[in-house]
Amino acid sequence: MAIQTIKATIQMRNGMEENFDPDQMTTGEWAVSTDSKKVWMCFRPGLVFRMATYESFEKDMEEIRVILVETKDIQKAIEKWYKLAESYTHGGTGERDGEETDNAKYYYEQSKMYSDAAENAIDLSRPNFFVDLETGHLLYEGGKFDFEVKNGHLLWGTTL
Repeated sequence: MAIQTIKATIQMRNGMEENFDPDQMTTGEWAVSTDSKKVWMCFRPGLVFRMATYESFEKDMEEIRVILVETKDIQKAIEKWYKLAESYTHGGTGERDGEETDNAKYYYEQSKMYSDAAENAIDLSRPNFFVDLETGHLLYEGGKFDFEVKNGHLLWGTTL
C-alpha cells in the first residue's frame, strides 16, 4: 500500500484560552492559547484533544507532587484529630492526661447516675389538691411534700 501525499496548508488558531471554541476547528488544525500556553489538535470535527508539551507535563507533575505531599500532611492531621476526638468522646486513647474521667461518655454516666438518684429520692408524682366541702379544708395527696400553715401562711417543703 502506497502512502498518499496530500498537499495542504497547515492552519493554526491562536488567541486567549477564554475565546477558544473547539467546535470551530477543522480536521488537522492546531490551536494555541497565548495566555495559558495550552495546545489543542483537531482530529475531526467534534474530536479535539488537548496536547501536552514537555514543559506543561513537568509543571503538571510538580503540581501533583505538591498535592501528594499536602495529602499526606492532611492524612496525618486527620489521624491526630480523630484520636483527640475519640479521647474526648470516650477516652481510652492515651492522648490526654485524665481522659478516662474527662470525656463525654464519663459525663453522661455521671449525669445519668445523679438523675437516677434524684428520681429515687423524690417521688415525681404530681400532688393532688382538693377541698373537703364538709369541713372547708384544703387537702393534699401524692408526692413527697410537707405542708404547714404558720401565721396564716402556707409553707411547704420536700420530704425524703
